[in-house]
Amino acid sequence: MLAAERIAPLLDRILDLLPQLPAENDTVFWPALARILVRQHDWIRGPEALGSLVEDAGRTLWLFGKLSEHSANRVRAILDSLIAGGDLLIAPWLLRKHLFAHNMTSHARPIGGEFILTKDETANYLERELPRYMNAITDGMLLKRLPCTEVLYFILNAQRWTSDLRTSLTSQLDDIVAITTFAALTVPPKYLLDKETMNKIIDGEVVLCRLVEVANEGRIPADPWLRRSLLRLVATLRGHDPHAIRDQEDDSYILRNSALE
Repeated sequence: MLAAERIAPLLDRILDLLPQLPAENDTVFWPALARILVRQHDWIRGPEALGSLVEDAGRTLWLFGKLSEHSANRVRAILDSLIAGGDLLIAPWLLRKHLFAHNMTSHARPIGGEFILTKDETANYLERELPRYMNAITDGMLLKRLPCTEVLYFILNAQRWTSDLRTSLTSQLDDIVAITTFAALTVPPKYLLDKETMNKIIDGEVVLCRLVEVANEGRIPADPWLRRSLLRLVATLRGHDPHAIRDQEDDSYILRNSALE
């Protein structure tokens, strides 16, 4: 089994190698890779590269699948094997890419973009996978094991996010490690999310009040990257530009106001 630290250089080369590799290995290699990308601990403790590796893996399959009809069929088989193996990372990345390619989101986008799956295939996968992805939100899998938010954004982009999902995720953000992990997943340094979308995902006022309480008790994480992610979450919930708090060194920004502005 490949060590996690060796995945990045492998993914750098695999697109060139895939056409020469036997197709029968696809349904073994990719599910195994997806399992390696799952976090092995409940909470995010500092900067992690696993989320970017999910992106690299998905992009590799996306590019490979567009090379020819033969490669597209290989990616279809890989996708099915990922789903059969319970993958919640690479499979939703590929399917979310197709939501945009087929104009199946609320975002304006020209129809007729490049794709591997047809629109009908994408719609079928959407209905099949939604219950599994929703369950990953409500059973805590997203917060406790996944290194990225592909399942969340798949549901959101498919316009299937519900009040029950919002309530469930908000209830899971009940202590500092859970809130910090959520911040690290959604708004780490260099990533942005607007206030409206964040409040669609969670009850921002409830979470912000919890954060103020935690800050008053002096329980903000010491790790600089986690702390920055947490401050960026607060800025997002208040409708501020997260870049504006980049030099904040104490908890005053969190404590300043418990209400959303």
